[in-house]
Amino acid sequence: MSEVSLHIRHCLLFLFDSNVVAGEAHRRLQEIYGEDAPSRKTCYRWWQRFEEGDRSLEDKDRSGRPTEIDRNEFFGLIIDEPRLTSREAAARMQCSQTSVITMAKEMGFRSMLGQLVPHQLTPDQRQQRVAICSSHLIHYAINNYLRQIVTGDEKWVLYVNHTRRRQWVPPR
Repeated sequence: MSEVSLHIRHCLLFLFDSNVVAGEAHRRLQEIYGEDAPSRKTCYRWWQRFEEGDRSLEDKDRSGRPTEIDRNEFFGLIIDEPRLTSREAAARMQCSQTSVITMAKEMGFRSMLGQLVPHQLTPDQRQQRVAICSSHLIHYAINNYLRQIVTGDEKWVLYVNHTRRRQWVPPR
């Protein structure tokens, strides 16, 4: 809250204690402060608060008010668990889901679906594949096992449903 608005609220409280009505208080503040004076509706709202016994001059907490997110804590959370959903991250950070999404975008993170990325085989894995293929060729040469296979007209389909979750990917 700025010093000017706090000062004006003190003036409103003084005028309330002086038994001046809200409309008159607005007129007086308009004469003195000009454009910096609060609107008529604001004066009436403060008058109502004072009449209810609330004499604090600070703003009340509002549900839609933006919350401050600690950037370092958020960065650590996303790096430790990149598959954390924005709702789960919001629950852990105790803020709204949109705040989490906004902060992630500001930091350069993108939400992407995780997918299987082919990778290069290590030399050990290559050697193992060659050994397996060689053993199959040797077994075929010794015993023609392909002639022993019985075929049928049934078809078996295996359905594997790999679930993919979105994950936060940092900028390059």
